[in-house]
Amino acid sequence: MRLNMAAVALVAGFATLLGSSAKAHIPFIEPEAREDAPESLPAGERAEMDYSFDNPFPLAEDLAFQDLHDFAFDGIDSMAINAYLTPGDIDVYKVVPAANDGFTLFSAAILASVLPPACAELLDEYPVVAAVGPGLPRDPSTLSALPFNIDDAAEVPQPASGMKNGAIFAPNPTVDRREIFVEDVVTGLSWFLPDGLTQVCLEPPSIPIDACDTFENTILAYEGQDDIVVGEPYYIAVWDPEGDAQDYTMTLGITDAHYVDRLDINAEIECFNLIHGDCTPPYEDLPEGYINELCEKSTGETGSTSSSSGCSIRSSSGGSTPVLAVMWLLGVMLLRRRSQRGC
Repeated sequence: MRLNMAAVALVAGFATLLGSSAKAHIPFIEPEAREDAPESLPAGERAEMDYSFDNPFPLAEDLAFQDLHDFAFDGIDSMAINAYLTPGDIDVYKVVPAANDGFTLFSAAILASVLPPACAELLDEYPVVAAVGPGLPRDPSTLSALPFNIDDAAEVPQPASGMKNGAIFAPNPTVDRREIFVEDVVTGLSWFLPDGLTQVCLEPPSIPIDACDTFENTILAYEGQDDIVVGEPYYIAVWDPEGDAQDYTMTLGITDAHYVDRLDINAEIECFNLIHGDCTPPYEDLPEGYINELCEKSTGETGSTSSSSGCSIRSSSGGSTPVLAVMWLLGVMLLRRRSQRGC
């Protein structure tokens, strides 16, 4: 679905705030993504490390971490999960919408987008995302686009309420040139943005209307527009239509009100340390702050910041908003888009 930008003025107001106060997503890593060659693992061992309908994020260790901190896997608290698709893989994330925990735009919501790292080796990869759960639409064209049967309990968990599963699917169309978002504040990573969204769109204080018309590949379902059942699990599925193996970052949630700093996780993902294979620049002309070397050792030169892993993160003169700004802006834009669309 292509998403229109009816509320650019509203978005611009949020962007100004985000530039100064946003923190970041709570970071997580799929256990499989830590392996050098996940495809070579024994099937049983890989099944325990791979996100799936039988073993969705959050895993037991993620729930244990949650018990120590004040956040929830509820679709509102923001998090970024660094993960990996093996050939033909479908990764699955579970969110359980809860009653409003202080977020005023909507009382319950599911917001998700999948972003590939901005590497030349991933230039032709376009992973897609879908949400499955009770109260969501059952459009035949959407259901036929999914690589699983949402009504088959052997494939997809069925709602305990007895309601039928529905689904929202977000395609990811190919483009001639992929836009890059640089997040050089925490980890020095960069991602390919979905069609229609640009770095300029996400940088306060101004957002040109003609630069942010439409964008793709993002899921939003929220109470008041969709019949979301509070307390019922919803599943976010990610896959590659061609079945290609690839790294990606799943972004879930909207607000950083319950942000938890995880320096150990940041140290693991800095400078594309988790990329399986090479990560070379996709173009000759790149946005300011783009990291083009894997874990480049800091030389102490002016303009570089040494990370905990020894990675050199070059500062951007223009400054870029944290990845959380992406999800805040997408949330506001999608909210207005879905209210206008009337479905």
